[in-house]
Amino acid sequence: MMTAMPSRSRPAEPFDGRVPPPQWANIETTKFCNLRCRMCVQFNDGTTVAGPHMPLEEFERIAYSVFPYVERWQPSVAGEPTMSRGFEHMLAIAEQFGVKGDVFTNGTLLSEAMIERLGPNLGGLTISFDGATKATFESIREGAVFEDVVVKVRRLVDWCRVHLPGHQQPSFGLNCTLMEKNVRELPDLVRLAKELGLDHMSCYHVYPVTAEMRLQSLVHHRDLARERIDAAFRVAQELRFPLRIEALDQLTAATALGPDMTRVYSQQDGVVEGLEAREYFGEGRPPWPLLDTRSPDFAAIQQRRTEAYARSGFPERRAGDPQAVAGDSIWWCDFLWNRTYVKIGGHVGPCCVIGMPVLGNVAQEPFEQVWNNDAYRAMRQRMVTKQPVTACRGCMHIKQISDPIEVDRLLQGRRVPRTEELEALPAVLDPRQQKRCRSGAPPVLAWEAVAGAREYVLDFSLDGFASILFSTKDPMGGPAIREPRYPVPPWAWRHAPVDREIRWRVLAQLPSGQREVQRGSVPPEP
Repeated sequence: MMTAMPSRSRPAEPFDGRVPPPQWANIETTKFCNLRCRMCVQFNDGTTVAGPHMPLEEFERIAYSVFPYVERWQPSVAGEPTMSRGFEHMLAIAEQFGVKGDVFTNGTLLSEAMIERLGPNLGGLTISFDGATKATFESIREGAVFEDVVVKVRRLVDWCRVHLPGHQQPSFGLNCTLMEKNVRELPDLVRLAKELGLDHMSCYHVYPVTAEMRLQSLVHHRDLARERIDAAFRVAQELRFPLRIEALDQLTAATALGPDMTRVYSQQDGVVEGLEAREYFGEGRPPWPLLDTRSPDFAAIQQRRTEAYARSGFPERRAGDPQAVAGDSIWWCDFLWNRTYVKIGGHVGPCCVIGMPVLGNVAQEPFEQVWNNDAYRAMRQRMVTKQPVTACRGCMHIKQISDPIEVDRLLQGRRVPRTEELEALPAVLDPRQQKRCRSGAPPVLAWEAVAGAREYVLDFSLDGFASILFSTKDPMGGPAIREPRYPVPPWAWRHAPVDREIRWRVLAQLPSGQREVQRGSVPPEP
């Protein structure tokens, strides 16, 4: 006879959006890159050539604010991380905090010296590799030489297998950006990843930032995509090799199908039918390396984490209640609960997706204050109620969670907020604010030129710059501003809140530092 699970009434208090600190942090250490990849947002913006690097002193401030809480860190995905100025010192700081690197790299700069310095800090490393043949690879990743990268990847894997103990072995992966140009080679790319001694392979669909990439999107080649993906999984099963292919989500499809090259917000959730996420043998991926308990620094690292956690006032990590109430399901995103992105200048965002709001700045306030501030909490509250903010609509990373124990854990033992309880959340994150566009042509902002200014940065805010709505330092800001004028991009004007005053300020970047030049505002519309 089966015993029924004990029942209990739903908690009285709604989930307030507060969660424990993340376990993973990305820090934008550089925007520079030595390649000219056709699908790269940063290359098309011009920042891979113009930079900048994150100043080392800025990295130190950010690391000392964030690293006490996290177990993994990822140097820049906006540029090539091994080009970061002061990269060796950054690795040393991470090691001081017991934080292992989760590195995405194009592999071209993996010299013997770089491998010997990087290897001991690695928890995982993924090679961005977009073709199984020389012709395809080099046409997409312009500036890279197929044979050179293959040799360097093998050298890295071999070095770590020989010089690192078993419990410190990093996980090696290959990541392919899927498009019409390379999808036919997908099965052969699985074979190549296995041959190189890698541990797994992953694929993401191209984000269409140019007219060329818009046509390359597999939303236009669905039958071909499904056939080649099926073939790739047959090879993965034959080799017993872990393979994951992410979904083509509605967010990406909306931009690929849109009328121009601006970022399009999806009007529907979910993913493109027939191109859902698929995975084979995910349990075959090696576990993340643990801290070495025999290290003389182990006790100090653990003590630092304990003390930081105690100071922060974060909620305790919950294991889940075995008597949690069944019946509720929520939407959830790993990036809002377990990850954070810190850009050059200290701006914090939930992820690297174009058009995401800036949620705070760790150069201006401690990370623990940013992580559970009003904006972050509002995004989480909207997510669990299946009413995500506009920028999140149709994203592949949104998951539906129905297991009551897991729901209870993610909600910190509280219930799902009701729709009427979301009314007081910050309006900047309210999807309903995005339904009406501002009228007229986007304005051109102008200011007095400053002698000696290398460039200008504009910040936009709804709350007197307590938080930043948008900054031209973000990827969607476009090329560096050299002249004392800024035409507001059409995409930003279309999605700006209509009924709020938007304030802007100009910051001149001088050899002696940063100086505020001027402030202004754009009034609300009736």
